[in-house]
Amino acid sequence: MDENNGIFITMIFFAFLCSYSGALRAEPGATHGTLAQKAAYYDGIAARLHVHPDLKWIMAVTLPCAAGDCSRSSVPQESATWRDVERWNDGENDGLWSALYMASQA
Repeated sequence: MDENNGIFITMIFFAFLCSYSGALRAEPGATHGTLAQKAAYYDGIAARLHVHPDLKWIMAVTLPCAAGDCSRSSVPQESATWRDVERWNDGENDGLWSALYMASQA
């Protein structure tokens, strides 16, 4: 790639970021909070809920149903720990998620 193509691509990317950030502010489904607040939330929930106590892998979990209503959990996600897990769900990406979590802690 020559220098002119790089400048053009940089300008397109900058225009995309500007338009995306404006669209995000207007998006009704956008979550509130700073990036640092969101990172702290996900860092906490990963360590508290998704690290298997024996395997030390990040895994998807199933929490128990609330009184037969499986559209919600009997334990709020905000306070659930690995002790509340009804089932550990393994999958083909467990190693990837564990590696990403480990890298985030470095």
